[in-house]
Amino acid sequence: MQNTPALATAGAQVQLRDAIKPFFEGRQTENLILHAEAGKDMTEAIMRVLKGFERSSRVKVVYVDCWRHSTRMAVYSLIARAIGEMLPRRGLARDEVFDRIIEMMEKDGARVLLVLDGLEGLFHNGEERLLDDACGKEKLFGVVGITNDARLRARIGTEFGCYEATQLDGKIMLEGVAERQDADDSSPASLSEEERIIIDIVKTGPKSSTDLYLEFFKRMQRSKRAIRNYVGRLESRQLLRVQTVTGVSPLLNTKRIELNPLMAQDL
Repeated sequence: MQNTPALATAGAQVQLRDAIKPFFEGRQTENLILHAEAGKDMTEAIMRVLKGFERSSRVKVVYVDCWRHSTRMAVYSLIARAIGEMLPRRGLARDEVFDRIIEMMEKDGARVLLVLDGLEGLFHNGEERLLDDACGKEKLFGVVGITNDARLRARIGTEFGCYEATQLDGKIMLEGVAERQDADDSSPASLSEEERIIIDIVKTGPKSSTDLYLEFFKRMQRSKRAIRNYVGRLESRQLLRVQTVTGVSPLLNTKRIELNPLMAQDL
């Protein structure tokens, strides 16, 4: 469900049922991050919409309380149970478990819509790689994340559309969220923890993408894909300069990442 147009521009509204319907019909749409006020009523209303589609499709809706099931393995177990796959209690690594789930879903033609309620729980426990796993299999997985932490938007990859969710006349309405203004984006206070780590690493001098990944991993566990997303956001905000360094073959190309000297004095 990547590289799809935004469902609603800033200020525009769309119903949740219209936003998610294509996934239940076997088509692609955005992965969604919904910012909503904390409360059982909102979550139940969202689940009623999604469950209504589930009854007439091959999509399994898997609800996850991310504070209760706050690890990738715990979520994988919920997915496996939903598709009828029995997992051994021990003996398999997390990636092996995920591979087994994918194999079973492809065999049965199943698809899963993950509803990650309290999404910030995964980030709190350093388990947000789950999002990368699901987004990497967009033909099999869709994601609807629910959070009451508006700051989480700064840590979400570009595979997601971020929306404010409200109830209106019994309907769940999604309002497109405006991008943060460039003037605010360039201030240190607006940076996520991951972005600040990247800035600190390149302050000592330009780094290749490989060196940046290795140094980042020493400080925080994030997937390469997630780090690429953070670098991309910093580049789009003109805080970093990223150049492609051509190798002897395209497979050996790398990136040269450095601070934008025009912005360095503010960081």
